[in-house]
Amino acid sequence: MSRAAESPSPIGASGSKPSQPEEVPSGPALSQRAVVAVRLIDQGLWSISVFALNITAGLLLDTDLFAGLAVGSAIGFIGVAAARAWGTIAPVVVGAREGIAPEQAIHRGSSWTGALLVAALCAGATLAWLSFRVSAWNALIIAGVAALIVLSDFPRQILVIESRYRLALSTSVCYLVLSIASCLVVVAADEPELLIPLWAVSCLLTMVIGSVLSRDPLAVGRRPVAIAYAWRLTAEAFYIGVGGQISIILLYFVSDNEATSGIRFANTLVFGPCFVLIQGLQPLVMKQIARIFDSGSAPVVRVGIRWCGLVAAIMLVVGSLAALILATGLSESRLALALPFLLPIGFGILTAQIFDAALLIVRFYSSPTLVHRFRLVSVVADVGAQIVGVTLDGARGLLIAVVAAGAVRLVASGLLVSGRAVRDGVPRAEPAGSSAGSEAL
Repeated sequence: MSRAAESPSPIGASGSKPSQPEEVPSGPALSQRAVVAVRLIDQGLWSISVFALNITAGLLLDTDLFAGLAVGSAIGFIGVAAARAWGTIAPVVVGAREGIAPEQAIHRGSSWTGALLVAALCAGATLAWLSFRVSAWNALIIAGVAALIVLSDFPRQILVIESRYRLALSTSVCYLVLSIASCLVVVAADEPELLIPLWAVSCLLTMVIGSVLSRDPLAVGRRPVAIAYAWRLTAEAFYIGVGGQISIILLYFVSDNEATSGIRFANTLVFGPCFVLIQGLQPLVMKQIARIFDSGSAPVVRVGIRWCGLVAAIMLVVGSLAALILATGLSESRLALALPFLLPIGFGILTAQIFDAALLIVRFYSSPTLVHRFRLVSVVADVGAQIVGVTLDGARGLLIAVVAAGAVRLVASGLLVSGRAVRDGVPRAEPAGSSAGSEAL
């Protein structure tokens, strides 16, 4: 497959920005609107798959086992963020600084090495956390689900960054078919616990299919991303992932299975549809910033502000509709466990997204060490506040901590974007081998 048609001249290679590739020549090129539509459908199908598996598990599994599965999937989603940071975000950011288009930035070997390592760590963490509450077999299978959640998502992310949107959509279609089939088999057989191994099988087959679709012989010769920089971004993604999922993990640890299930339902039922739009558009936002960052900070900040406004509007509309439906039509079902958590968890997710956007803008104009420290301080404070909240007042204390930490993130985001590095608008170009790419944490 020729990449010439999909990959423009690198940024800065001739003093001008590249054109914006939309699709590999596996078919006619897509327009900007078509790209957005395909990405939303792609992410929508993927999210429907996760939604179906979670809802089926929540309705059929007993509360203790579902709470354990919620912890395993939460750890898996932390791993997804970490694997994306290593394998896709780091190459794109470093490539932009060196004049390489996003579509030409990903090195398969180093990207997959990072994803496999993250998946193994997720499996180990899940196994250790669940071993004292569920059977050894269930802990092992849930650990496998956590690892495979990471690996099934990764090929699709590569395809998205490389503008191979149709193939990414094909991967999501496969996952949807496998997930729905798994749910139907479990319901027909009336064997709820069969859902967990079937979830693992669905992820495994999706990973294999995605790996085949994302193969690219021309990517082998690309230079691997600087390990220190990739590690720093991965650590940041891990921090923010822990901050976003720690509530489920903490409540499970203190044996509050109803609250654990309620937060998982809130994330899946209510904010799942939000993630369809947010995660579908987020890679496009990152690629747009990578293309325009050397034009100065003003256009980059405008993109970031519009993105934050869109995220806030999406969450407000979806959250309000979901709360109305849960409070009226589903008030007697187990799904109503999500109601007490909608507002605080939604606010926490929204402020985390805004903080992410602020850090993405700052990342292109300042030292990676500085961004890493902002992330570390934010998550340490967030996790610390939640631990104190759970210790003092259980679920209620945790929700108070989530809201307080979100307010601090909101203020910090404004301060970051208005800071000197962004205000000056001077790209901090760092050539390969510079201290920025190799300095230790």
